[in-house]
Amino acid sequence: MERTSFSERQVCRALSISRSVKRYVPVKRDDEDAVTAAIIELATNYGRYGYRRVAAMLPTLGFEGVNHKRVERIWREQSLKVPAKQPKRRRIWTDDGSCVRLRPGYENHVWSYDFVEDRLDNGSEFVAGKLRDYLASASVTTLFIEPGSPWENGYCESFNSRMRDEFLNMEFFETWYEVEVLTKEWIRYYNEERPHS
Repeated sequence: MERTSFSERQVCRALSISRSVKRYVPVKRDDEDAVTAAIIELATNYGRYGYRRVAAMLPTLGFEGVNHKRVERIWREQSLKVPAKQPKRRRIWTDDGSCVRLRPGYENHVWSYDFVEDRLDNGSEFVAGKLRDYLASASVTTLFIEPGSPWENGYCESFNSRMRDEFLNMEFFETWYEVEVLTKEWIRYYNEERPHS
């Protein structure tokens, strides 16, 4: 390596950087290793979560006061993958320019339901027929969404996509009992612990 006669001041001026930046030595915090390990563990266990959701989960593990900027820095240093954002879907509009939505007037006025299936015989069509018969006997009015229009049932579709992405695609089930137990546990986690955007 060839030595030159340029001073530090001249080199920094040529590169348009301050000498304090050149001399800066990052200070490692006492809890840096523990926070990094927790972030990696959460990213491993919840593979579809980005750094913001991981930052929201850190207080439940006892890491108070760790802001999302610090989590993002560690996230990038560890080369963790940030899930790609899903494209937003357009709403259905009627001829008069209004959007089709059934809004509830009071608690438990409007319910929505959908079916999630993987590779089973007697799937969603079989169950849907039985459910329609039950709802008719209970004098419950059912509205159907248009085929290929999942945004008409946005709450269910949002839940289903998260359930498939964060739970069903991550598990391999051997028995029905295993399906029931793990599904109940995931729903409990979704309702009581999972941070929501």
